[in-house]
Amino acid sequence: MEQTVKTSSSDRCENIFLSGGGEMGKLIRAFDWENSALGAPETWPRSLCASLSIVLNSRFPMFIWWGEDLIQFYNDAYRPSLGNKGKHPTALGQRGEDCWTEIWPTIKPLIDKAMRQGEATWHENQYIPIYRNGRLEDVYWTFSYSPIMDESAIPAGVLVTCTETTETIFARKKIEQSESNLRSMIINAPVAMCILTGPSFIVELANKRMYELWGRTENELINKPIFEGLPEAGKQGLQQVMRNVYTTGETFSANELPVTLPRNGKPAITYLNFIYAAFRNGEGSITGVTAVATDVTEHVVARMKLEQTNEEFKFVTDFMPQMIWVTKPDGYHEFYNKRWYDYTGLSYEQTKDTGWNNVVHPDEQERSRQIWQQSLNTSEPYEIEYRLRRHDGVYRWFLGRALPLKDPAGVVLKWFGTCTDIDDQKRTTDLMEEMVKERTKDLREANARLIRLNANLQEITHVSHHDLQEPLRKIMIFSEIVMKENADNLNDGSVNHLNKVITAARRMSTALRDVLDFAALNKKHPFVDVDLNQVLSLVLTDLELLISEKAAKIISERLPVIQGVPAQMHQLFYNLLNNGLKFSRRECTPVINITCEKVTIRQQLESTERIAHKKFYEIKVKDNGIGFDPEAADKIFGMFQRLHSKEEFYGTGIGLALCKKVVANHGGSITAESKPGEGATFKIHLHC
Repeated sequence: MEQTVKTSSSDRCENIFLSGGGEMGKLIRAFDWENSALGAPETWPRSLCASLSIVLNSRFPMFIWWGEDLIQFYNDAYRPSLGNKGKHPTALGQRGEDCWTEIWPTIKPLIDKAMRQGEATWHENQYIPIYRNGRLEDVYWTFSYSPIMDESAIPAGVLVTCTETTETIFARKKIEQSESNLRSMIINAPVAMCILTGPSFIVELANKRMYELWGRTENELINKPIFEGLPEAGKQGLQQVMRNVYTTGETFSANELPVTLPRNGKPAITYLNFIYAAFRNGEGSITGVTAVATDVTEHVVARMKLEQTNEEFKFVTDFMPQMIWVTKPDGYHEFYNKRWYDYTGLSYEQTKDTGWNNVVHPDEQERSRQIWQQSLNTSEPYEIEYRLRRHDGVYRWFLGRALPLKDPAGVVLKWFGTCTDIDDQKRTTDLMEEMVKERTKDLREANARLIRLNANLQEITHVSHHDLQEPLRKIMIFSEIVMKENADNLNDGSVNHLNKVITAARRMSTALRDVLDFAALNKKHPFVDVDLNQVLSLVLTDLELLISEKAAKIISERLPVIQGVPAQMHQLFYNLLNNGLKFSRRECTPVINITCEKVTIRQQLESTERIAHKKFYEIKVKDNGIGFDPEAADKIFGMFQRLHSKEEFYGTGIGLALCKKVVANHGGSITAESKPGEGATFKIHLHC
């Protein structure tokens, strides 16, 4: 509603109402009101003066909006709510809308209700954020907006009485959050947990694991006294234990306590580890009991079975001929069988006190300790040969072994070890080793003699080659001279005979040269980088005349660079290409294809059962010649092996044997595949 505030001189107040009022009284008195919408205090209506006097002298937080502009006043008790670096002291004498822009849409309707309708309002713990302390803060208030009537009984202002409840709300929320966290922790706990409240221990909260432990559903127990829903537990003394915790606040704990609980509809003994602790409210008063329990039945039963098994283990091991021992994870021995005590003559106490120092030979003690410690550190099996002292002072050799027993997570639970008497075998082995040493010495000397003999043989081969080549050369030269000088006097038979002599001499010369080349392959040569493309280029140059005569085609892919002996690689490719050209078919143009690719070949390692996968270059030399019977695939690599007569194809039968020797020298292999009339394929494997 619209109103106009009129004041007469008799309605106006004097400044005496501004006396006192603490800090805000001083600020109001010092304020330049003459330049404000209200004017000088002497002109203010008595209703404002009276209200302001009450506000300034009250210790309860109060605030006034006055007039159409809602000019603001507040007391010292209200002042802290404005904070620092915020609205104070600007708020004093300021228009309400200018002061509270951030919450004006919220509070303006409440102000209007008091100013326009004359109705008071009450709000408890209302969330109204305000700007203070340099920022917009979350603030909660309990407040009342009441109209202030002027002399005409018309609302002229609004009196605000308020209390900031921010700390109370935050404290309540903190408690609620704490309770929520506690409930969440209990519900999601990896162990069984519950809260039982009151002297009758009503089930207020329990997680799934606890219901499973109780053997009851939530509907059967929630909000009910625990010992009414689970009477069998109360009969076993747990009710009295819980009552003592509730009355004294003392925590009670127990381990592996046998408790009869329902399991699959029947009572069964369950072993529990549990803790009963007093549950307190925010004021510290005991309101119930918190229970934490773990079902260790499987663990207890397993231990009982293990103890039974240990008795059986001891019974069995006492009859075994080996010494058997068991240690803890740290290596501390906790069990020896009867054989140990019979052999050492020691009692359990003597063994425990002195350990193995009185048993292991002094020369082996440090080595034994180091190997055992290494096994303990790595959890790897333990194995050693050492001498152990018998009760009569005699030392005998034993093979000591131990394996760790681990749980599913890989943690060592125990070590199980044996000591096996190997003294007789050891002495036999030592004797055999001496015999092997003598035999090795004899073999080394025999090998040295063989090396010298091989060197002599190579020298003889070299000398023989030169000594035989010279007579053959003379046979060929003089035979040709005889033919030329007596060409007119020789008949056809004589010429034919001389030609056969020359041909035979040439074959023998070639054979001697091939034998010398083959013998030279036994010499060791250092490996270097060999570009097989360059090797092939030189071979094609050497065979240029034969290739031209046969109009042959040599097609090759890019070949790799390998580690090898250049001269031997030249011999390999020369003989393979020469072989392909020699055994070509007359009815078609000779074509030789050379391809290469990387392959992986499974190989069994020497002296082991392990299989290794190695990379090789697979080089194929394929021709379209006359081919050969597949059954001769291995035979053709033998020395002086020929599949055709000398009259059909000229040759010594050494070329492919030389190829096989070259490939073997390089750690590779060579094979041949063919069928009559379909050409031949030579497959070479060389290390990458």
